[in-house]
Amino acid sequence: MFWEKAHNRHQYSVNGVSSHIINFVNEALHNHQVYGTSVKIFESGAGCGRNILYSKTILNNRAKYFATDISPSALDQIVCLQIEKLVADMRDGPVKSNFITHAISWRCLHCLDSKGRREALNEKRRIITPHGSLLLAVRSNEDFHYGYGEQTEPGSFAIVDQSQNPPGLIFYGTLPPSSWHYFHPRELTNLLEQSGFYVKSINHLTESPGTFKYQGVKNSYWGVRAIRERRDMLWTGVSFNLNS
Repeated sequence: MFWEKAHNRHQYSVNGVSSHIINFVNEALHNHQVYGTSVKIFESGAGCGRNILYSKTILNNRAKYFATDISPSALDQIVCLQIEKLVADMRDGPVKSNFITHAISWRCLHCLDSKGRREALNEKRRIITPHGSLLLAVRSNEDFHYGYGEQTEPGSFAIVDQSQNPPGLIFYGTLPPSSWHYFHPRELTNLLEQSGFYVKSINHLTESPGTFKYQGVKNSYWGVRAIRERRDMLWTGVSFNLNS
């Protein structure tokens, strides 16, 4: 399994968290300290736990923590009794509805096909409290991988053999398990709105690679802050903006 091998090979330091994660967790801490808000942090695609462990470092016993990933080996590396760990696909949020105040999906939603992406965001909407927060990082259409390999859907590409790699890219013997989707910002905003969120901010960010080895390039992502809209039980999927 690709992700089992990847997580066995790479263990990420808590010190390596993005500034977007830092700001997100600081906001949760502020809300708790100023307003007495109960904080429940959920991360899907948590991997080895870099982000959820950072959250625990800052919030300590002020919050409850939940981490899911499809890789048991990844979750085994999260050594913290206060973090509830569950092996689950990112389309499955194994907690009750309207429960999570802060959800994170960092660099993983783009691994799903169009149907899976909708299912994953609909599940986030189900578990997040009204006006709760979602933080996403997804591959950008400005990423250097974009357009390489075989197109599987509009904006999605799969590298099926090493000859299709971008110049300078070397996979460590195992190719990704499926295609990756590269989002245009308007497409991403529309998808979130259709799923019951409104976008507070969307920012371009670049990060050095973790799983792959190559020179002179950066991974390109969109970092998105979104808020779960409050809608009645007869919601049909038609989006509106709370600020309008």
